[in-house]
Amino acid sequence: MSHIAKKFKLTESEAMDSSMLICFKQGAEGRIFKTNYLGKEVLVKERFSKKYRHPDLDKVLTKERITSEIRGLMKCRTAGIRTPAVYAVNSVQNQIIMELVDGKTVKDVLLVLEQNMKHNNISTEEDNDYEMSVDEDSGDEEDAVDSSEVNGKIKNKQSSVPPTPVAPSVSEISLSNDDKTKAQTFLSNIIAYTGEINLSISSDRESNRGKDSEKSNQESGNLPTFQLSKDELFNLIKLLSLQIGQTLSTMHANNIIHGDLTTSNMIVDRNNCLVLIDFGLSVIKVSTEDKAVDLYVLKRAILSLHSIFSRNMFDWVLGAYRRENKKQAEAVLKTFAEVEMRGRKRCMVG
Repeated sequence: MSHIAKKFKLTESEAMDSSMLICFKQGAEGRIFKTNYLGKEVLVKERFSKKYRHPDLDKVLTKERITSEIRGLMKCRTAGIRTPAVYAVNSVQNQIIMELVDGKTVKDVLLVLEQNMKHNNISTEEDNDYEMSVDEDSGDEEDAVDSSEVNGKIKNKQSSVPPTPVAPSVSEISLSNDDKTKAQTFLSNIIAYTGEINLSISSDRESNRGKDSEKSNQESGNLPTFQLSKDELFNLIKLLSLQIGQTLSTMHANNIIHGDLTTSNMIVDRNNCLVLIDFGLSVIKVSTEDKAVDLYVLKRAILSLHSIFSRNMFDWVLGAYRRENKKQAEAVLKTFAEVEMRGRKRCMVG
């Protein structure tokens, strides 16, 4: 039995020949395969060696990543955070055998919503100015800093300290039971269909959806269609955002740093539960700075991939983050503002 298997009290599985497995996904660090293990459909995550690294260094780094991933997954499950269960490990092949989560990534869900908004010519600019691009986000405060320096009107030392982000109030991040139920229903429909779907999004406050129209679309061979209003669409975004913020707050309260928080590393399963994945860069640290960087990485990911929803979405994430653990959140959000300012200056300087 390997050191990793002993450390985490896992079964040391037999080596699986990757050429005989079904490749599910491949990234920069490894490949993910689907297979059966002890009668269950599972994922096998295999980290491959990097030829540009010295063999000894590559071996050490690979073992560290595997150890970090298993530790992060297990720590989260102990804290009540949904992550894939780890069944076994094979240290020779650098493989982790884990639960196959049936669902879609948050990235895929948001892209479906964005594509259908564009298809239905629904703008986010009319009511609450939802849309904000990366350039808009970084430009305002940079211009403000430049103008103060040019005019020489720095009143005191505190003027250079970035303000702590103001999270929405409890009422602003709350959903009524009816709105929550509708949002969960729409989310379930998006998750349930593996192929393309069509969302008929109207700018009216009330949607005219019905099972008969959905059934007729399916019987006619067209894409399944679900009707919802613009308000219901943003309630769905809010539901996702609140789940993300609550989950991250719980994770950070247990001093778990993910290290790569993006919407690609979050899955919504068939029960509408948020599942965190890919803990290869995770660490266990008390550091407020690392927790703030976690949030900053997520914000940049949302801005770059989902700019149409970015302004309100990240505000809702922060609101739920603060509501879940207010004492911790104040310190983390203060540091987050400093980290964000450093990031903006780096982008400005190049």
